[in-house]
Order: sequence, then C-alpha cells, then structure tokens
Amino acid sequence: MRQTKASASVRWIQNAVFAGLTSVFLFTDTVAAAATDTAASFVQKAAVEAIAILSNRSIEDSERRAQFRGAILRNFDAPAIAQLVVEPYWARASADQQSRFQAVFAGALANIYTERFYDYDGQSLQIKSAHADASGATIVRSTISTPTGSTVYDVDWIVTGPSGREKFLDVVIDGVSTSATTKQDYASFLRGANGNLDALSAALKAKGN
Repeated sequence: MRQTKASASVRWIQNAVFAGLTSVFLFTDTVAAAATDTAASFVQKAAVEAIAILSNRSIEDSERRAQFRGAILRNFDAPAIAQLVVEPYWARASADQQSRFQAVFAGALANIYTERFYDYDGQSLQIKSAHADASGATIVRSTISTPTGSTVYDVDWIVTGPSGREKFLDVVIDGVSTSATTKQDYASFLRGANGNLDALSAALKAKGN
C-alpha cells in the first residue's frame, strides 16, 4: 500500500512525540536518581559530623552538647517541623503566635534529637537505600548498629530541599516517627489548652527549650 505524504507526516509526528516523551521520562528518572543520591550523601555527611562531635572527648560535655545541638539546628528544617507538629492548630494561630512558637520550638527540637542520639558509644550507620516518596521528599533507609552488632536499629531519614540545601524533616526509628510522636504529645497538650499555641510555647520555654 502506498503511503501518502499526510500519513507519513502523522507517523513522523507520532515518532517524534514518542521520542520526546521517552526523553522526558529518562530525564525525570535521572533527576530522581540524582536527588536520592544527594539525599543519601547528606545523611552520610550529617552522620560523620555528629560522630566527630560526640566522640570528641577533648572538650567539656557542655561544649560537646552545645556543638551537637548546633549541628541538629543546621541539619533539620525546624520551621517546617514546627508547623507539622502542631497541625491543625497552626492554621488557627495568628502570625505572631506562629513566630513565637517557631522561636521556642527550635530549642525543643534540639532537645528531642539530643536525647535520641547523644549517648554515642561506637555505633555505626550503614545506608541501605534511598527513594523519593509521593510528597517529593526522599526517604533514606539505614541501619544503626552497636559495635558488637548485637543491636541493630532500622532508621529512616526523611530529607527535603534542593541539592546542596537538604534538611531533615523527620527521623523514623524502628517504624516510629519522631515528628508524629511529638505531634501526638503536643496535640494532647493543645486540646487541654483550647488550641492556644502561646500556651504550648510558654510550656516549652518553661522546660528550658
């Protein structure tokens, strides 16, 4: 059968569109792979920094603790986590109340993760995999093992932000989300305080956060 110029043109367009879509999909996969690689590298870099601080016995405990808290605040997205852990009360608060809560929550966040990770005793971190979730964040799966290997924790690091400006949004230890646990604790308090965000800010401040 003789092919008309019109049908040939249609087929050429179809092939071009298919090739274009294939290129888009390949590019998207490449970008996604690059994002997961950089997120995994970020986790590894943060772990190296934390271990260097925690294993430094040449400084006083108070200085070591201060340095560790500083590393937490550099590597975690405190403003975003602050909003996450008090939803739905965040949306009901005024801009001033939100600002006051974010200011005091930064200290609370540092305390939360200092309590979880400060007692370093030779544990090692091994990254297992990384993949993007539906929200666009990257989940970096890892294990943290004691020196003898007798105890192994499954730890997922939720990483957000563009390459070079990554931040942690959550850490999930053996299936338990730190942000979700904090949200449950805060929700219980806020229900008793009629949703008053200033009341929670005052309570956190009174604890020395």
